[in-house]
Amino acid sequence: MAAENPFEDLFAQLGIQGAGTDPAAEAAARKAAERAARPLREVVLAYERRAGGGTVTTVREIPEDQRTAVLGEIKRALGCGGTNLAGLLVFQGDHRERLTEWFEARGAQVRGQRSA
Repeated sequence: MAAENPFEDLFAQLGIQGAGTDPAAEAAARKAAERAARPLREVVLAYERRAGGGTVTTVREIPEDQRTAVLGEIKRALGCGGTNLAGLLVFQGDHRERLTEWFEARGAQVRGQRSA
């Protein structure tokens, strides 16, 4: 399978910078990793009953640049559906206790409706 840059392998073997990598993409990836590494200080939980009998748990006070990463981690950890909706993380079902444990394990203070 041929690489896009025919010299990429040669540059990489010689340790020459510019071996097919994009400096702007590398800088953006570094910034994203730094943002993700910042600990959350405080979150606010809430519980809502929706029309049709459904319930959701919402989380707010998560910085915008961390919402997508936190949402994905929580969905995997709790095995539930969720979305980023107007600055809130909205999870299907009542997950207040589990979310409280998850955030406190990461050093965040949890306010709001913490348990059933």
